[in-house]
Amino acid sequence: LAAALASVAVLALCARIEARFAPFCWVALVPWLLWLERADRTRTVLLTSWFFAVGFSCAVFGWFARGIAAYADAPVWQGWLALALLAPVLQPQFITHALARNWLARRHASWLPVALASACVYVASEWALPKLFEDTLGHGLSPSLHLRQAADLAGAPGLTLAILLGNECVCAASRQRSLRPLLGLALLVAALFAYGELRVRETAARA
Repeated sequence: LAAALASVAVLALCARIEARFAPFCWVALVPWLLWLERADRTRTVLLTSWFFAVGFSCAVFGWFARGIAAYADAPVWQGWLALALLAPVLQPQFITHALARNWLARRHASWLPVALASACVYVASEWALPKLFEDTLGHGLSPSLHLRQAADLAGAPGLTLAILLGNECVCAASRQRSLRPLLGLALLVAALFAYGELRVRETAARA
């Protein structure tokens, strides 16, 4: 629960879509990912990821809870209760990703295949499962003029995939106590920035 709360707290800052919080997107999930690798029971992962979805929904979509209460002319606490009950529907990708990530981590020694596969599960879940809001982690990079340009290649889900892989690099570096995985993060950010610089220059030239 502590790992989930730590990641939710950082994600809540990223969800404010401010330039000063955008760098936190690259490390927000690290506590959660480190815990997922050590969890040994599927039921525990399922319950804790449900708690993660509830915490994220309450931290980021508190306005929706108040809106539910106002629309139904009900007490505010009932709006929050409804939001908590709806959390697995609003944010199902956290649950599917956690289950896939934990299952893969117990069967593969190498972190890179686990990172790639579980990140794909996250993005695929957001695409395939119905969500009331079209929110995704990639929106946290929108304040960055250069990093957000890559959205014209794969949309906001593409930026989400990049963020997930970046967090996996930091997680691997923390677990292995080695700086080598951080090279992957550096290359990822550099590639996004280089493409963004190209697009910004093209736009300026046309203008």
